[in-house]
Amino acid sequence: MNGANGRLSSDCELAEQGESTDLEAMTGTDHGEIFQPTLSADAPSRFSHSQLQMLSTIHKLLRYPPQGSLEVRPTSWLDGVRGGTAVCLFFVLSGYVLTHKSLRWLREGFPEKLQVYPAIASSLFRRGLRLYLPPVLLTFCEMLATRCGVSPPLNFMFIPEPTLLAQFVDWLKEINRFVNPVYNFPGAVQGSAIGMKYDPVVWTLPLEYYGSLLCYMFLFVFVRIEKVWLRMGLLTFFSGSFLLIGSWNLFCFLAGMLIADFHLIQEENDQKPSIQHGVIWTTLFAIAFYVAGLPSLGSPIARMQPMPGFEILHALTPMNLSMEDHSRFWWSISGVLMLLAISQLPRLKKLFETNFCQYMGKIAFSLYLIHEFCLVLFGLSLQSFMMRLEPTAGTFGYWLLCVTEKETMIYI
Repeated sequence: MNGANGRLSSDCELAEQGESTDLEAMTGTDHGEIFQPTLSADAPSRFSHSQLQMLSTIHKLLRYPPQGSLEVRPTSWLDGVRGGTAVCLFFVLSGYVLTHKSLRWLREGFPEKLQVYPAIASSLFRRGLRLYLPPVLLTFCEMLATRCGVSPPLNFMFIPEPTLLAQFVDWLKEINRFVNPVYNFPGAVQGSAIGMKYDPVVWTLPLEYYGSLLCYMFLFVFVRIEKVWLRMGLLTFFSGSFLLIGSWNLFCFLAGMLIADFHLIQEENDQKPSIQHGVIWTTLFAIAFYVAGLPSLGSPIARMQPMPGFEILHALTPMNLSMEDHSRFWWSISGVLMLLAISQLPRLKKLFETNFCQYMGKIAFSLYLIHEFCLVLFGLSLQSFMMRLEPTAGTFGYWLLCVTEKETMIYI
């Protein structure tokens, strides 16, 4: 968190000075130039007339990007680590997966429900190691890679220590702040980003850990509650309460737990969905998908800018909640509705039950941890190669370069 705060303060200083400074370019002296915000004098010769005309037409039709939107903002460093609704959807899915089997045991009654106790005890012991050990190892490698000059730092305001030993001690301090509840518990419960100076991507893991503990605590309580409607009522009440106090992450976990209990009820009833049923859930999915696109409201500048297509949602956003980004209020609701709607639409559900999607789900956590480090390691070389090809690319090649380079640059 300290690394993130230091970075924000540095960005704010730049903003106050009125300088539109590219933070990535500040690290270009030792590792090659990362990004050039301005074109060289001979840049127009690199583009054909048709390509320039095409770009102008697209800009006029979409009105994007708006004037001034490319200037560095105090939260510009977050653009590469935001997941928006994806993070909320992941938390809902985590609450579902962590509790589904235990909720099934609770429905089966004695003696099956007694299996909940040893299962939760085992999960409590393993959960912290599973979540925290991979980022500890990853950030150690990133610390060495940054220190040895193999790759630029993932945090662009990173300042190396004078010696390798001092860098190692600094890394240990960052790990302590990242893992120790004394430092991360208040922010994690409130859903605040708890990043590290060595890798801001891991900010979600403390939130994931405490959300898991909350689910386990409710399972312990539910062993003593026989009535299903009472369990679901308690989940609904507490999940809604957490959202209203700004703890969007805890809302997502309990909502996932509620969806798991709802699915168990459906399995017992075993009723075939009607046509009206499909229309309702399709509409709900479309609404959730639309809400997922709400732009971030994480800075005062973002809150003042127009949001075509989202002005109503913007006006309805409860800005009095204690949130770093008030868009998470709608993103959380969108994640819950999206998972619920997908589970009720057989064709859409089958898409995510294919072997490929199941495999991607198994390695998703690993990909999430290493994706930005890999992009920094290999993306710069790929970007340089693409820029050399751009002047000679045809129309198809030009669009291919735009797509590839954009996906590379968005995390660099």
